[in-house]
Amino acid sequence: MKKKNEAIILASTDLETIRNNILVNHNYHRKRHQVGDLTRNSELEVIAQTYSEKLASTDTFAHSGNTYNGNPLGENLYKKWGSYQVSVTGTEASNSWYEEVKDYDFNNPGFKSGTGHFTQLVWKNSKQLGCGASCQNNACVVTCNYYPAGNYLGQFDSNVFPLKEEQDNSGNGPTNQTFNQTGMNTGLKVFIAILIILVVLVIFFGISLWLRKRKHNDVESKVNKLNNYNRIMV
Repeated sequence: MKKKNEAIILASTDLETIRNNILVNHNYHRKRHQVGDLTRNSELEVIAQTYSEKLASTDTFAHSGNTYNGNPLGENLYKKWGSYQVSVTGTEASNSWYEEVKDYDFNNPGFKSGTGHFTQLVWKNSKQLGCGASCQNNACVVTCNYYPAGNYLGQFDSNVFPLKEEQDNSGNGPTNQTFNQTGMNTGLKVFIAILIILVVLVIFFGISLWLRKRKHNDVESKVNKLNNYNRIMV
């Protein structure tokens, strides 16, 4: 029988699914924000799993301050409550962190309360990921650790980039490259549209001139016939 504060150890298949879903979801968002993929680190997964079980069993929710190779780890936490036998997916945890993007100001990059989960998720210099999950009867906790850690003051402008379609020409690296490509595509479309309009106008005026000339020739022909008829009558 499970003790009152004992965390439920998820089945290995469930845990693997959660980890894979988080990785896929993270890399989907990272690609959209112009940074490279994360890869799974089994050692980070052990650290994250141990801490998830601790949070679940003690019904607490706070950052761990864990380190890896003597260096601090980035860490995102997610907790889901319910009335009975709560379950959790990796996708919902990852998306909950990414949703903070709506509050991040890309024109004024830097740390802002309520956006740290998002910025860590897309942090360019973070390369490795390790996640864990654990549940009690009425709550589940997901922990993800990132290495190297993100969210360093003074480094946001070089690690957190906007979506490709929302870029301007004020950034460096991938930002300028994508903006220039977008600008070229837009300019080409405008040029083609103008060219089409000019062609249509030329055709229209050409047809108009032809019709006017034909009408003039018809009138002139009728006048000539009338003159010839008059001569005969005379």
